[in-house]
Amino acid sequence: MKPKIILVLMALISSPLTAFAAGIQVSPSSLEITISDRGSATKDIAVANPTADVQLFEVYADDLSNAIKANPSSFTLEAGGRRTVTITVDSGKLDEKDGQTAATNLSVVSKPLSENAMNVGTGVKLPITINIKSVDSPALLPYQLAIALAALVAIAALSAYWYYRRTRN
Repeated sequence: MKPKIILVLMALISSPLTAFAAGIQVSPSSLEITISDRGSATKDIAVANPTADVQLFEVYADDLSNAIKANPSSFTLEAGGRRTVTITVDSGKLDEKDGQTAATNLSVVSKPLSENAMNVGTGVKLPITINIKSVDSPALLPYQLAIALAALVAIAALSAYWYYRRTRN
């Protein structure tokens, strides 16, 4: 009885770390990306082929495909092979602005290349969340205010000097 409980607990604990489907393994099981409102960001995912067949894999975003790109987006893996795929998000191509969140799924699908294998594709959907943050840093605000105040003081001093010289002559 105890070994069964331990096995169930281990399965529950390890499941959020890797997404599984028959013939495909992807890790991590979800992506969260924080990006500036005028920039891009990248994250890596690992794709593995746990089957005994050579498989063709494709990686793509279900929505927001103009802003989310996978490199490589299509590749083959030998039996037991593993590949790192870089996911790039370009915030300039998103409709969301500062403080907003965009979400979609990243699809990783595979199908065997061999003629003898059953030609059934399998896939995994990874949730991807994109948090958009402003580029402007609030830490710069005190310096900007100090410079503006110094400029106003300088203008007032020059105006007073100019007025004093004009009335004296």
